[in-house]
Amino acid sequence: MLNISQLRLILAEDGVQATSIARAELTTRVAEYKALGAEARPIVFGSHRKPQAVILPYELFTELLDVAEGVPHIPKAAAPAKRSRKKANLTESEQIVQDLPQLEKEHIGQSTQELLDQIMAKWKL
Repeated sequence: MLNISQLRLILAEDGVQATSIARAELTTRVAEYKALGAEARPIVFGSHRKPQAVILPYELFTELLDVAEGVPHIPKAAAPAKRSRKKANLTESEQIVQDLPQLEKEHIGQSTQELLDQIMAKWKL
């Protein structure tokens, strides 16, 4: 839920950025907005560090519009995680856990010990 007091505190903590700094950070911030949604921090910027404009996540913008119009805020359900074509940098343990369902399908009917032995051999544990 949108907390206006908390938003004001965040804006006060971050201060006003120079326009050139805001411009340089724009690509990074858009990626952050995509990942964090309304939880990402807005950017306040302007000439000579005088606040002139704000860049904020679209989700936060729509929440602010709802507050301004007196529309009650209904929290959205978390979106399912999107699968990426890029391989994530997983730790060895995370990779083992991720591969378990496939290994189990390949080895249906085998004993638990045989499956464990194959996992240990595959990952040289």
